[in-house]
Amino acid sequence: MAFIPMYMLAYDCEVNGICYDLVVKPKTASVVKASYYNDLYHGDIIIPATFEYDGVTYTVTSIGDNAFDEYLFSNGWERLTSITIPNTVTSIGNRAFRSCTDLTSIAIPSSVTSIGVNIFERCSNLTISVASENMVYDSRNNCNGIIETSTNTLIAGCQNTVIPYTVTSIGQEAFSRCSGLTSVTIPNSVTSIGNWAFSYCSGLTSVIIPDNVTSIGQCAFTDCYGLTSVTIGSSVTSIGGTAFNACSSLTSVNIPKSVTSIGNNAFSGCSGLTSVTIPNSVKSIGGSAFRGCSGLTSIDIPESVTSIESSTFQGCSGLTSIDIPNSVKSIGASAFQDCSGLTSVIIPDSVTSIGNSAFANCEYLTYVTCYTTSVPNTNSKAFDGSDVEWATLIVPDEAYETYSTTVPWSNFGTIKKLSEATVVTAKSYIREYGDANPTFEYTGGALLNGTPEITCAATATTAPGTYPITISQGTVTTTGLVFVDGTLTVTKAPLTITAHSYTITEGDALPTFEVECTGLKNGETADVLNPVITCTATNSNTPGVYPITVTVTTDNYEVTYEAGTLTIAPTSVDITISAAGMATYCSPYDLDFSGVKNLKAYIIAGYDKFNTQVYAMRVYDVPAGTGLYLVGKQGTYNVKIGSSNSYYVNMLVGTTESVWIDPTDGDNTNLILAGSSPETASFRPLSAGRNFGANKAYLQIPTSIFSSSAGAVGIIFDDEADSIEGITQNIKNDNADWFTLDGRKLSGVPTAKGVYVVKGRKVVIK
Repeated sequence: MAFIPMYMLAYDCEVNGICYDLVVKPKTASVVKASYYNDLYHGDIIIPATFEYDGVTYTVTSIGDNAFDEYLFSNGWERLTSITIPNTVTSIGNRAFRSCTDLTSIAIPSSVTSIGVNIFERCSNLTISVASENMVYDSRNNCNGIIETSTNTLIAGCQNTVIPYTVTSIGQEAFSRCSGLTSVTIPNSVTSIGNWAFSYCSGLTSVIIPDNVTSIGQCAFTDCYGLTSVTIGSSVTSIGGTAFNACSSLTSVNIPKSVTSIGNNAFSGCSGLTSVTIPNSVKSIGGSAFRGCSGLTSIDIPESVTSIESSTFQGCSGLTSIDIPNSVKSIGASAFQDCSGLTSVIIPDSVTSIGNSAFANCEYLTYVTCYTTSVPNTNSKAFDGSDVEWATLIVPDEAYETYSTTVPWSNFGTIKKLSEATVVTAKSYIREYGDANPTFEYTGGALLNGTPEITCAATATTAPGTYPITISQGTVTTTGLVFVDGTLTVTKAPLTITAHSYTITEGDALPTFEVECTGLKNGETADVLNPVITCTATNSNTPGVYPITVTVTTDNYEVTYEAGTLTIAPTSVDITISAAGMATYCSPYDLDFSGVKNLKAYIIAGYDKFNTQVYAMRVYDVPAGTGLYLVGKQGTYNVKIGSSNSYYVNMLVGTTESVWIDPTDGDNTNLILAGSSPETASFRPLSAGRNFGANKAYLQIPTSIFSSSAGAVGIIFDDEADSIEGITQNIKNDNADWFTLDGRKLSGVPTAKGVYVVKGRKVVIK
């Protein structure tokens, strides 16, 4: 242990290497940090529920702020590797486990009802399980690991996250810096996304913001540089400042008509953005909103906007022309500075002021048409660095002399009257590879006699890239025209490649792997892509599930890959029955119980509402995914895997993987097996939602017929049942119980035509 100066100590006592603050009444203790340079807590730590100090027994009820914080640890120091928290702890303080990078798992007991801010910040390898159903959770827990929870409480997750439907808002910094987060599902219950909510989630690739969200907070997705796709819901009214700042992989954004404001820096630094649609509902676009969006080749500013703020489009070097709507009254400082590709600008007569450096460093600026008869209040450096001495300025006839003598307008090399020159500009477009060219249009020249000729060399088969749209005189007889070319940007087409999945039996030959492509253009097939398909299984000797992946090399498509699986089924499975002598079970394989001794498999084929009992019918030939109730002596049974074509009317829902189940599911009530033996077994309704394990089954009864007041549902066994198949009327005369397909027991033999269940068989009455 390193020496710790006494003046650094900030705790009441140390017992077995753990430091505590004490509360004499009611004899409780909190685990605290030993010192600023804490080298006490390393390796495996077990916090006791109680300990004795000076003859008094204290109960540990909390973990204090920064108790295990390793933020200032130097490389080479021993670190915390595991922690055990007792059920006596009810609260965990701020940053309690910050930067515990060697901590791989932690279980928070059900006794914990509150945890503080950033307790798992920078815990890059952590998996957390949460047992509490009543936890009060501060959203700012910036863990980079995985969080598993058995509750509906919102936990700041990492990797692939599904936010529970009970959540109505995503708080400030809820998922900030979760670098492992690759996808997130936001439910329709959410109405707002807070400031910094998903900031710095560098692995996040796509986001769908649901229709009930009305606001996206400041910096909500800032620095999510892996984000390629954003869908904004139809109720969003405001996009906060810096909301998507530096999302450099984002290629297109469709802003819905509900949005009225776009905040400062909202999309600044989105260098990959090639297309953005701004609806007429938008009344304000903040300063630097699209600054540095160098991939933008065109943008339509809606007529609802009255001012272009400072630096709004600064550095948009891909823009070639700008048509400012007649609603705009002012153009802010540096609004279009460094738009090096800009060749043509049309300024309407509504503009009264143009700020400093508004069009600075637009070195290829060739034509500026200004329709204002009163020269706008313009800073003398508005066109600095734009080589306007080589450009042409076109102004109203009556203002020609004023422009010619007013700086910076007088700096233009050529100044023409509107009556002498009209600028006709080919519009720029963006389309996907494989699509037909749009109908090319132009702006300006409303009084032309004739039609300009507009051509572009790009076709549907042309590779992604930027191509000139050339405009020329065509049939136009009007003289004094200036023609400005546009650009066509061809982007990669979206393509999904899905590897097929296969199931074989241990020892079989491996299949020939194939893929399916969705989104191919120009009549192309998968062969043109030369897909490389790989599977980690090199033979079928080892049962398991193996991923099948595919990769292609293509310049024409933006590819999304969906892996398949190769399932190698074993020839048999082992099923263990505990001392209780019963269990529920579900297998991902078809099973054959016919040769198994001392173990019986049942389905639940009916429900008696009046006696609150279900009918268990014995089965032998079981299809994959069938929920089963098993009864047998304690032990492990080997059951063969077969091939089943049977169909069961079964009220047991099988789970081949861990799932979350709620007390009700749609119109059904969910119940789970309870009891210590088959004689005392029953199914009981859930009191709350819970995680339900793999290879199990739970009972589902239509809520409309479930007798909830009875609580437990008993089990009646019929061992005569076989697989449910065939059509027969030969059993109408015995005393067997009959059921409808939804599990309702009938009072006697049915008389109406239809399909019924009796003795576990599917029966058709004609």
